[in-house]
Amino acid sequence: MAQVDTFFLAKKKGLLGKLGRSISMGLPTDTIGATVNNVDPFLVYKEKKINSIKITNITFGGSINDTSKIKKSFFLRVADNLHVVTKERIIRNNLFFKKGDSFSPNLVADNERFLRDQSYIQDARIIVKPTDSDTSAIDITVVYKDVFSISGTGSFSPTNAFLEVKDDNAMGQGQRIISQQYYDLDRGEHYGFGAEYTKRNIKGSFVDFTAGYSNIAPAFNSGRREETAVYSRLDLPLVSPYYLWTGALEASVHFTTNRYITDSLFSSDFNYRYTLYDAWAGYNITYRTSDNEAIIRKVKQFIALRTVQRNFTNQPNLYKNRYNAQYADLTSVLAAYTIFK
Repeated sequence: MAQVDTFFLAKKKGLLGKLGRSISMGLPTDTIGATVNNVDPFLVYKEKKINSIKITNITFGGSINDTSKIKKSFFLRVADNLHVVTKERIIRNNLFFKKGDSFSPNLVADNERFLRDQSYIQDARIIVKPTDSDTSAIDITVVYKDVFSISGTGSFSPTNAFLEVKDDNAMGQGQRIISQQYYDLDRGEHYGFGAEYTKRNIKGSFVDFTAGYSNIAPAFNSGRREETAVYSRLDLPLVSPYYLWTGALEASVHFTTNRYITDSLFSSDFNYRYTLYDAWAGYNITYRTSDNEAIIRKVKQFIALRTVQRNFTNQPNLYKNRYNAQYADLTSVLAAYTIFK
């Protein structure tokens, strides 16, 4: 089984996913295409001063477009009782603007898209109205509706069982916690587990931190759940086409432990250990054009650079004196130039 590039950005949707695929190894490049936002309602308020920002939550059964309509069923009431609403502070941290700023229609429209893209938010609207006492100022209301953040998946057979539980908005803080449990009668150590924690948007910087551990990861050379992985990652997403920088830094250790076969066969064919460092940075060359745009976005240019280093400290005995690309140390540098609109 050959190793493939598992660059996490390549799996994301939308703008950032297309950028990630452009600097992934062995994957087709693609042109970035950002979501077109409806800026029309905002154009009349361009450059007015933001006087106030109000945050409003819509409960389950409510409508983001008509807050007076609320439908309640038994299941919705149960969900409301179990669910912890996203804290107002978390929503404010995800805004591209603040009180006192000059209003930018394109930036605010893109912020509305960004809020909708958050996995723990079902929908969001940004409503702008003139300030009654000041014709040069506006008041903003951010209306949002959560999704029920707790989910799970599992698989069961006569000899093994797997269960994953995820909270994508733990305690309403916008943080993600994943827990995995695995039990296999054919595995030398029957029980295994994994856990991952993500702290999103640290102090309003839009930087995400992820740390994880798993001793049930599939080994790349056999597919058996006998790899242990320890990893951490810092991620600065491209939250908007009007932001300057994006990038990520990831470090991980991966090694196999014999769980299924004889020790001699494992040592000969399947035993490995390696460290992986993956860093990339992207620069938005034309980010300063947002204030000069009307309705149609100008073509923008983006450059990105990625470096990957993989070092094996242990290999199967069969390949210690024989070259095999799967177990070769790797240092690579990839660059991409992207045009998007």
